[in-house]
Amino acid sequence: MAGKLILIAVLAFLVSTSWILPLLPQMRSGVESLAISNVVDFDSWIRSTSSPLAYTFSLRHFSDMHFPQNFYYKDWTFLQNFFIALAFLPILIITWSLTKINKLEKNKKIIFFSLLALLLLFVMLVARVRPPFEISNYYIYHLWGFNTLRGYDKTAIYIPFVISCLLLITLIGIKNKKWFYGLIILALLAPLPFYVGKLQQTAGYRVNSQKDYKEAKMSFLVKIPKEYYAIQDILNSEQSKSKIATLPATYSDGSGISYFPKWEFYGADITQHLYKKKLIEANSFSFPNWNYADDFSESNLKDNDWIIGLLGMMNAKYIIYHKDAPDDAVIKTLSKMKDLESRGLIKNLEENDYFILYKISPDYFMPYISWQKENVEIQGSITSVERNSQKIIEASIEASMQEINPKKFEIDFESSDFSKNIILAEKYDSLWKAYAIDKNGKEREIQNHFVARGYANGWEICGVESEKLSSYKVGDGKLSNCDDISKIIIEYYPIRLMWRGMWISGITVFLLLVYLIFSVWRLFKKRKMYKAGEL
Repeated sequence: MAGKLILIAVLAFLVSTSWILPLLPQMRSGVESLAISNVVDFDSWIRSTSSPLAYTFSLRHFSDMHFPQNFYYKDWTFLQNFFIALAFLPILIITWSLTKINKLEKNKKIIFFSLLALLLLFVMLVARVRPPFEISNYYIYHLWGFNTLRGYDKTAIYIPFVISCLLLITLIGIKNKKWFYGLIILALLAPLPFYVGKLQQTAGYRVNSQKDYKEAKMSFLVKIPKEYYAIQDILNSEQSKSKIATLPATYSDGSGISYFPKWEFYGADITQHLYKKKLIEANSFSFPNWNYADDFSESNLKDNDWIIGLLGMMNAKYIIYHKDAPDDAVIKTLSKMKDLESRGLIKNLEENDYFILYKISPDYFMPYISWQKENVEIQGSITSVERNSQKIIEASIEASMQEINPKKFEIDFESSDFSKNIILAEKYDSLWKAYAIDKNGKEREIQNHFVARGYANGWEICGVESEKLSSYKVGDGKLSNCDDISKIIIEYYPIRLMWRGMWISGITVFLLLVYLIFSVWRLFKKRKMYKAGEL
């Protein structure tokens, strides 16, 4: 039995490698970026979201913002204490079942205690800094990878499922069916808001409970204004590899959430799906621990040319300036945009009640992939951008490249008037890889990958002391000189792993189908022989 389970697990893994292989390095990269980020204070987040044991065992949220502590139904307030008490029913039934545990079959006992251990583990993790788990949780949450579990919901979400399984094992053992049905009905009454309905008006997160979705400040049901569709032809007909920047900042908690109250939208900017170009969102952190859009809103500088230099350097050709952003954000920034427009740094292509579409002056726009003579460092500050953006423009030249797919690019090296470094205008990620392909077709990874321009991906192709005839290290070997290179491939490594995984998954599925067909054929053959009396 154990051997069959292991075989099933191995086959399931092999079939799933097409998505597991690319996911693994992304998980590692995400954990590492969280560890060095200052956007979220991990320790304070853990402290502020710890859940009392009584709340956890009764499946209640750690704050008092939700049902039943926050009892939404004013005409039924006399029932509030009843529903608070009712929330403890499932765990009380499970506790009572421990007195009858010896009556369970051996296999059910093993399952029951395994689930119980799992429940206690999740309860401990949700308790976080609360006694008696504060010391053990300190060490657990500082293990590698556990910073991804900073959100309360990331562990608490499993508790209802574990309790439901324990409850099922317990209730099945009750011989008196009246008690069985009675306890089931009472337990199912606990999530009252789901039966009453109108969750957004009564229990919705950040939603005014006195209004319907058409009048609320934020809504989960929205319609993108037609004006956003009207600019599709302009943006989607642009052939160059470029991006669309958004301004102003509307929400600065580091989550990348956008807020457009004029059409009641709150969440990840859904307008990005209308356009073929990638958005550089004002509320995200392209630079480590620096939100330039916040500085643009809050600064009192007379000259704001730096924001155009920065966005152009980041490969933005267009700017969608959101007039549908919160009023205070528009008040702080609209006059600045109009000043930049009057001085010719940006061109107004379309203006309506929701946004202004600008095109950045070609003098500031930088290509998606470019050669750069030297690595000009930019720190996360306005001053650093002002000092260095023009230097970067002067030191750079567009690379001749072909887009194989959105995550893979081929750069012609032989005919390039190349510089020492090649720059990819994507937020730095160690999973972007560059490979040198020599004239014999041999591929080797370029190891010297660095943060370019304060945010982007850069690779040093030739050494400092050399020009085209220098030797340089590529991967685990050396090429005699730069003339040996015919082209450079830049690729997002998880995509390469995805293709490898698809081969593994495809071969595994094919072999399983062959085995299935053979098994069915053998079964029919046995049946035929049995009917013929040969067996």
